[in-house]
Amino acid sequence: MKAAESTIPWRRVSDIGNHLRHAYHRVDAEILWRIWADGDLALLRDAVSRQIAAMTKAAP
Repeated sequence: MKAAESTIPWRRVSDIGNHLRHAYHRVDAEILWRIWADGDLALLRDAVSRQIAAMTKAAP
C-alpha cells in the first residue's frame, strides 16, 4: 500500500498513531483538530478506499 500510495506521508501516519497510543496523556487537541481540518485524514481515507477497491476487483 505504501508503494501504491506514495503521496501519503506514511511516517507521519505512523508517528501520530504511536503518539496517540503511547503518549495519550500529552495529546494536544489543537494539533488533532489541525490534522482533521487540513484534510490529512481525507487523503488517507481516499487512499485506503482506492486500495480496498483495487483488492475487491482483484478478488476471484
